[in-house]
Amino acid sequence: MAKTKTRPSGFAMTPWRPQPQSLRIVVPKAAPIAKTRKKGSRRGHGKGRSATGGSLIEMTIAAGVVGMADKAGIIDKVPNVPVIGRKGAAAIALHFFMPHNPYAKKAAIVLACVAAYQFGLTGSVSGDED
Repeated sequence: MAKTKTRPSGFAMTPWRPQPQSLRIVVPKAAPIAKTRKKGSRRGHGKGRSATGGSLIEMTIAAGVVGMADKAGIIDKVPNVPVIGRKGAAAIALHFFMPHNPYAKKAAIVLACVAAYQFGLTGSVSGDED
C-alpha cells in the first residue's frame, strides 16, 4: 500500500474568508430638460393690452355698456354706500360676485374709473348726495 502524505506539523488550516467587496454607488443621471415648444406665432406682441388686461376697444365697449345701464336706471337700483356711492358699490358687486366673467370684470373696472373720476372732479360720487 502506498504511503499517504502527511502535512507538516506547523501548518494549521484557517477558515475561508471572502474578500471584502468594493461598493459601487450608481447615481442615475438627471433627466434632460425637455424644451417646450412655443405655442402660437412669435410675432404680434404689441396687441394693445393695457395694465387692466383688456384692450382699449374692449374697455371702450364696456364703458358704453355702463353708460347705457346708467341711462336706463339700472345703477340707480344699487344701494348707496356712503363714501363710494352707487357706482363704486356696483363696481365692487361686479368684481366679487362675477369673478370669472371677463365682461363683468371690464365693466367693474370702468365703473371704478368713473367713480374715481367723479370723486376727483366734484369731491363726491353720484348717489352719495344723501
